[in-house]
Amino acid sequence: MTGARLSADWDSLGLPWTDYALTFEARRVEGQDFFATCTFPVGSADRCVSLVLGGWGGGLVGISSIDHLDASENSTRAERPFTNGQWYRLRIEVREDDLQAWIDDAPMVNVSIKGRRLELRSGDIDHCTPLGFASWRTVGEVRSVKITRLSR
Repeated sequence: MTGARLSADWDSLGLPWTDYALTFEARRVEGQDFFATCTFPVGSADRCVSLVLGGWGGGLVGISSIDHLDASENSTRAERPFTNGQWYRLRIEVREDDLQAWIDDAPMVNVSIKGRRLELRSGDIDHCTPLGFASWRTVGEVRSVKITRLSR
């Protein structure tokens, strides 16, 4: 696994823990597994999840982990093809009670998180907190990362 994370302190940058949108562009350059999987906070530094892009052999999308279930096992699981070399636009919205995500304006995740246990899948992905990107046996690229506050 290869990853990168925000090295500055989230609070010192004045970034919101909820009610924010995270947008970025990503592409898988080569390989057949997850690329640009994005780890992000949901309410606090110790409550992070990951939006998996292209996991479990190349086409799985979803949130890891909700109620101890990773993206391949929970209700956020979706399948979609990814073409090596193609850039994809991603948008993640983090609100107090729900998470949403889109790829190229197509809805991929829409899940209530009220009363749910949110955590990272066990393993090295925890090195990507509070905000980071990772790939597995794959070369990926990320650009144009932006965080904006959402109105309530």
